[in-house]
Amino acid sequence: SAKVSGSSALAPASLSVSCLGELTRYVGSSFGLRGWTRRKMKMLTTTTTMMKVRVALLLLALLAVPACFADVGEGEALEKALAHAAGLKAEYVDELIDFVKIPSISTLPEHEKDMRDAAAWVAARCEAAGLENVATMETGAQPVVYCDHMHAPGQPTILIYAHYDVQPADPFELWDHEPFEARSEGGRILGRGASDDKSGLLLSIQAVEAVLKTASG
Repeated sequence: SAKVSGSSALAPASLSVSCLGELTRYVGSSFGLRGWTRRKMKMLTTTTTMMKVRVALLLLALLAVPACFADVGEGEALEKALAHAAGLKAEYVDELIDFVKIPSISTLPEHEKDMRDAAAWVAARCEAAGLENVATMETGAQPVVYCDHMHAPGQPTILIYAHYDVQPADPFELWDHEPFEARSEGGRILGRGASDDKSGLLLSIQAVEAVLKTASG
């Protein structure tokens, strides 16, 4: 089972943690991540964000519903998911760049439409991944995107949360390019919100997609 909201997601235990770790490492290494420190606004590799992404992927990859793998060995299932992810590496990078280009700043009223555009983007991506019951829920503030995949009766359900909003990008003079003109440079994605938390959100959806689209063989 699985659920995703604003972004969050729920799922059942199936593949072992060791195998899921391999899937996580592959998808997580598909592109580099850089984030801005609040104080120095200096580019740096955000290892803590990568760890958060990996933990999220480990949990979300549990979407591998046991029934789907009844006749498929764990190793074979993992190989199929990894092969699927490998074939979409360039697309994964392009998707993150497109996502980062949406200036979804939740603290500035003038970006209300951008927040809703980002929510719609997430909802559409969840549907494309094969997740179910996708809904954009009003909260009185910013909308929450929810989806699930509840097909593992008797299995534990795990909630994964991520956020699609970002903080303001000022002071702008410390950027060497427009914050929301995301770009791939030196094997890394540069742009406001690339590592916190749009990569974590998108990587989770992509990992689920890789498992679901290869689970039936």
